[in-house]
Amino acid sequence: MARPSMVDVSMPCSMTCSCRPDRPHTLTRRAFLTTSGAGLTGLAVWAVVRAPKAPGTGAEQDGPVLEAGSTHPGRERWRLTGRDDRAGDVTSALLAGGTVLVHGARPGPAATQGLVRAVGAEGGASLWQDDKAPARAAHDSLWGVASGLLIAPELLDRVHDVRTGDPRLPQQPWRGTVKWFAVADGRLVTLGDDGGSTDDRVLRSLALPSGGSRATGGPRTHEREKTRDWRAPAVSGTRLLLVPDTGALDPRVFCLDVATGREWWSYPGLGKTGQSQAAPVTPPAPDGRGGERFALLSDAEELHLIDVRTGDRLRNGPLSLTAGNGATALGHAAGTGLLVAAGEDLIGFSPDSGKRLWSHPTAGLDTGWPSLPGGGRRGPVARDGVLLSWLDARTLQALDLADGGRQLWRTSFDAIARCPPAI
Repeated sequence: MARPSMVDVSMPCSMTCSCRPDRPHTLTRRAFLTTSGAGLTGLAVWAVVRAPKAPGTGAEQDGPVLEAGSTHPGRERWRLTGRDDRAGDVTSALLAGGTVLVHGARPGPAATQGLVRAVGAEGGASLWQDDKAPARAAHDSLWGVASGLLIAPELLDRVHDVRTGDPRLPQQPWRGTVKWFAVADGRLVTLGDDGGSTDDRVLRSLALPSGGSRATGGPRTHEREKTRDWRAPAVSGTRLLLVPDTGALDPRVFCLDVATGREWWSYPGLGKTGQSQAAPVTPPAPDGRGGERFALLSDAEELHLIDVRTGDRLRNGPLSLTAGNGATALGHAAGTGLLVAAGEDLIGFSPDSGKRLWSHPTAGLDTGWPSLPGGGRRGPVARDGVLLSWLDARTLQALDLADGGRQLWRTSFDAIARCPPAI
């Protein structure tokens, strides 16, 4: 089958297994990044095209060692690796434009010594480094970049400028363990325990700096103490949709103002005992004017579409699937549809009516949808209206979301899929 020209697919399953396709594919335009080796002990970046040149510090710092490669298209450009006792391992990596952010261990006998390093995507040269990070993090996917700021509650005690490494927010903007974070209307929202019991959650909203150290967007901080154990929220402008996590005694769903904590409305549509099966999402409105509806999946296997402004139920209906907590996720892709991954089914729904449009077999949530930055949710792998999904443990398929989920192509690999693909 002909391969679409709108996307370029990187080597899939690059984090935990070595896969080789049984037919050649030409890589063009895009670059791809992969962490490799057992336990993610190395980081390699291949540049397919020349990336924008970024300045470096010119000095090698403690941590993983930079090994130069080739500047020829399609060749390995550079590698960071903990190759001996003098250099630490790489545990995770995050790509943000022309910068690669690396979390790793520092050399030395102490197992708690770690670092976060920013390097240029072109040649791996160090841009800045923070040596106060732990060697390991409880949730590697909890870090992310928003508005040019690195947010990493598990690793850093402040928010940092991605380009310069300058710390921005006051020290310790979060305390204790952070379950998830979200960014809404220029504010950082976190749910944590502040070092106490997980039964005493604190929902905190903190204004992010804009153009320097100044913060905008209402009161600088707002906190709700002893709040419930919410799932990661859906965001629309200044509003957050918060749904309780599994087993909550109070199953009510709330929409809150991100700056003030004001309650806009509550949604009774799940009933007195109903609960959300997965984290909610904000699909773009069908008319393309922006996210004007929230979507959530109930434990009764019903899809609910809710008006962001009023909390009114727009649509709801049964999905005819068996959803299970931890094995089911709700997502959307570029406004072309709502997606549900449940067990061995991948199902597409209309973001307008909630009507079931198509379905395909899938190898499962863990191998198909990567964890999204901020924690608490997973999302599909899609670009330009094309969705990548493992049909089974050895077969990768591309689906056209704008054409009813039509299969564009599929290809087989000689290794078993253990992680999501990447574009």
